[in-house]
Amino acid sequence: GSFSISNTYIANSYGINAHYQSTACSAQIMAIAEEGGESQMGWDYEGSRFLKDISFEQVGRNAAKRAIQVLGARKINSLTGFVLLDNSVASEFLGILSSALSAESVQKKKSMLAGKKDELILSEKINIIDNGLLGRRLGSKPVDDEGVPTTNKILIGKGILNKFLYNTYTAKKDGVKSTGNAARGGFTGIPSVGPTNLYIEPVSNEYASNLRGLVKAVNKGLYVIETMGMHTANPISGEFSVGVSGLLIENGEIKHPVKEAVISGNILDLFKNIVMVGDNLRFYGNIGSPSLLIEEIDISG
Repeated sequence: GSFSISNTYIANSYGINAHYQSTACSAQIMAIAEEGGESQMGWDYEGSRFLKDISFEQVGRNAAKRAIQVLGARKINSLTGFVLLDNSVASEFLGILSSALSAESVQKKKSMLAGKKDELILSEKINIIDNGLLGRRLGSKPVDDEGVPTTNKILIGKGILNKFLYNTYTAKKDGVKSTGNAARGGFTGIPSVGPTNLYIEPVSNEYASNLRGLVKAVNKGLYVIETMGMHTANPISGEFSVGVSGLLIENGEIKHPVKEAVISGNILDLFKNIVMVGDNLRFYGNIGSPSLLIEEIDISG
């Protein structure tokens, strides 16, 4: 685990000095489960602005559960069916999409969302929000790294791309106002563009369910709890092909753990095919998502 206290001083382009204090703490652990000569690993993480929000015991229990869940994993035949993404895995995919929401990437023609503003690009059942004002979250702060106030904004509403993330430089190029998303690594660095707290929510409770309800909705598919090779996903084209492990689902019931499977496709198509959303929103750093149920995904055994 880690804990830090920081003082932030910012002089913005209007000559206004901003100063705020913040704390950040996190816990993470890798657990190993062994049985019959086989070993599997499980990981978990929790982060917050406040230490009292974090249960180190629960983080350990979650990691142990993940490791035990995939003991005895075996290969499956290739199929096209449902994929249920664990909220940790869904957050990884959202992290890839986040770079495409940056106006800096769009202006440099390095975004899969360039030229798609006001278009229906994802499932009508989800919103994607960037909110620097969420209580207790690691991405929350009163101002961005240029001293511009942070805001709460729906970037993608009911699947429609409403806006991008801006700092003052990229905003001036497009003739709009900064969204309060300037980010830089230090005082001497040039501000880039980055999310504050970026997360997915269902448009309405009609499309939401607990995890058990999501599993019951699957006639045949895979509950993905871990990925390998997510760094190989292309943030410009959106193409991905990643190794996954998880649990086979048949007729609404979990059958057995699965190893060495691969899911592939395009991130926009992945998010476009969302049919249900979990009620278990969880943040990993400043990126958060609930579990996501997605139809018509190619799963290679």
